[in-house]
Amino acid sequence: MPCLARGRLAVVCAVSTAVHVGSCAAIAHAQDAVTPNESDACFSAAERAQPLMRQRHLREARVELEMCARDACPRVARSDCRSWLANVINLQPTIVIVGHEVLGTEVRDVHGIRATIDGAIIAENVDTTPMAIDPGPHRLRLEREGGDPLEQDVDIREGERGRVVHVYWRGAAAKGGEPLVPQTSSQTPPAVYILGSLGAAAASAGVAFEIIGLVDRSNLQKCAPTCNPDQTNSANNAWALVRVGDITLGAGIVLLAASAYIYFSRPSANTSLRGGNITWALGGTPQAFAAGLKGAW
Repeated sequence: MPCLARGRLAVVCAVSTAVHVGSCAAIAHAQDAVTPNESDACFSAAERAQPLMRQRHLREARVELEMCARDACPRVARSDCRSWLANVINLQPTIVIVGHEVLGTEVRDVHGIRATIDGAIIAENVDTTPMAIDPGPHRLRLEREGGDPLEQDVDIREGERGRVVHVYWRGAAAKGGEPLVPQTSSQTPPAVYILGSLGAAAASAGVAFEIIGLVDRSNLQKCAPTCNPDQTNSANNAWALVRVGDITLGAGIVLLAASAYIYFSRPSANTSLRGGNITWALGGTPQAFAAGLKGAW
């Protein structure tokens, strides 16, 4: 009896193994059984995706690759497409558009932004989730309810994920269709550096002229009243150097004062500005010197 039982068990195991292998083969055959139309569509999508990938049109390439990477496609097509699709997903950058509205000194968030990219791609509510975009330069047109549209240029790098693009509206509507970026107290106007550098250079030169002139005058006093013509000419040059030093030093002080005034009167945080147009002017005569600023900030 034990031998008979072992024989029956062996038969059962053999039958079970045969059924299992047959089922797997049937499943594999069913997966590879693709209709001619589906097969053509899969291979066509793979062919269209390749030039798009080379041209870095990753959005369009991803659409084609998702089509040929389906389970319904032939194994040879879907294997390549799935590999290419993983690479495209890894390279494709994304952006997050964050909208703001500037009301005096208050800045609040804006939602429900509609974006048009390069005049073709339109996306709704782009301020809620990252948006896939091709690498390279793009022109964004951004619209919101109750506000004028804004246009902004961005340059996106390949593989850049979650790039935040800030856009600003002033009050209920932006003026002139330009993004407004609040200027914080940490932002120093360029005029501060320009005037400060010129002022420091002028003050240093003025001090040098003063020292040279005073030394020559001191030497003249030592030889008086028996100074020769050369010493007399040196004395005249000393007076001229002292006068030049006075004028140059005065100009440096005025420029440094102007630089300090612009720095300490610059806008405080959350103040929205379009920019300024400040220029400086110098002038004078042999008896006087004048310096000033003109324009608006």
